[in-house]
Amino acid sequence: MHHRWPILTSVAFVALGNEFLCHQLPVVVQRLTGSSPDCQTDDPDSCMQLSVLHFNSLFTIANLLSAFGAIFAGYLADRFGTARLTYFGAAIVPLGQLLVCISPYVHSDSQYPIISLGQALLGLTDGVLVTVTHRVKSSWFGYEELGVSFAVHVVCAKIGASLVFLLYGAVLPTVGLTGCLWIGLVVAVGVFVVAVVMGYLDARHLSLETWRTNTPEGGLVREAKHTLHILRGFPYSLWIIVVSVFFFDATIYTFVVNGPNMLADRYHFTESRASYISGLVYYVEIIAPLFGYLCDRYGNRDVWLLFSGFLVVLGIFLSYAGAVPPGIYASLLGLGDAAYSVASTSCISILAGNRAAGISFGLLKFLESLGDAVWTVVAGGILLYSSGHTSQIWKRFMLLLSMTALTAFGLLVGLVVLNQLTGRRLSPTQVERNALRAKEQEAEEIMAKVDDLLSVQTPLQKSFTGVGYQSIARPEH
Repeated sequence: MHHRWPILTSVAFVALGNEFLCHQLPVVVQRLTGSSPDCQTDDPDSCMQLSVLHFNSLFTIANLLSAFGAIFAGYLADRFGTARLTYFGAAIVPLGQLLVCISPYVHSDSQYPIISLGQALLGLTDGVLVTVTHRVKSSWFGYEELGVSFAVHVVCAKIGASLVFLLYGAVLPTVGLTGCLWIGLVVAVGVFVVAVVMGYLDARHLSLETWRTNTPEGGLVREAKHTLHILRGFPYSLWIIVVSVFFFDATIYTFVVNGPNMLADRYHFTESRASYISGLVYYVEIIAPLFGYLCDRYGNRDVWLLFSGFLVVLGIFLSYAGAVPPGIYASLLGLGDAAYSVASTSCISILAGNRAAGISFGLLKFLESLGDAVWTVVAGGILLYSSGHTSQIWKRFMLLLSMTALTAFGLLVGLVVLNQLTGRRLSPTQVERNALRAKEQEAEEIMAKVDDLLSVQTPLQKSFTGVGYQSIARPEH
């Protein structure tokens, strides 16, 4: 399909802008909490005075809305297609960012409610757009460059997250908190424009009618009415992956959200330097296409997931030890996240298939966002209410991340064992999957020809079916 690459390009830009907006607040955390030395100025808009718990709760609110937005978007996408959902999500992005932008200008009593509402809208659109873009990729690249397409999405998303750390870290001393947030509004408008283009291209060149003709009896639309039946039919391997993301992604996300504060406290880094090093988690994820290629070329996606879990556990334990330079363990977390993001999404596409792509990716995003919401607020509580020296407080924080990382790793060990016991569906390479698909299509064509032959009705058959029966006149005696 020659339209696949414009679709993937628009998906990539939507992912870049969306992740940029999702990760803008950790970079300005010291301005939001009033702990930056630059807050001691006469400019009332230069900083806000949020508590650490309130700051973490902003991400809890955004991720809860993202979770529920994703699960409903998955259901609606399978039933009605992606175009309307894409337009809906695109329209909310600038509105949510505008509320975030104006929050520093209002009275201090109204700042938290307004920025919370803005984060809620951005979280909702994050859940919708991520689910929609995953479903679009799954339909266009299901049997061609599946891993690479998801890798392009991942690397562009992480470029967006890295860019906000680099850009805001560079301009924050000059333009301040409000200037950074207005830059975010420009990005939000860009996301709106590109998302509308993506929805138009997908609706025009791969409409819902195409899905209907590729599935028996209108597949997606009719089966979407039996969502619980579809969920019960998911293999156990898929459920292990979606549960693992509840712990895995929360480990990375909670670290990145609180990373600038932690590095400033533990290593006495400046505001900009702490942001740059925290962003290393996303800088190294530019190699995500390599993991996509390796998954397609050599298969064994379950093993790649296990490898990603190992890298994250190693990075968290090195961070807990405190004797290792932070750039090293931040890079390990980034490598693990890159491998996990590519392998997990391609596994979901394989295990769920096109008919349930929307609901399966919605479920994945639901648990990812729910995990982020739960563990960020737990981390905020630990940082706010723990007593003792600063280093001890941050060690308790890292102990929490050690628990989530080990839980995810244990689930991925179970996935490898289960895959070996249940037909090794995650092991074939892309070439082997293509060959299998060709055989399935050949078998479908043979069965279609057989059905055509059987549908030719003889008069005798018509008399038994009662369709079009005409009695034969008997000779008169």
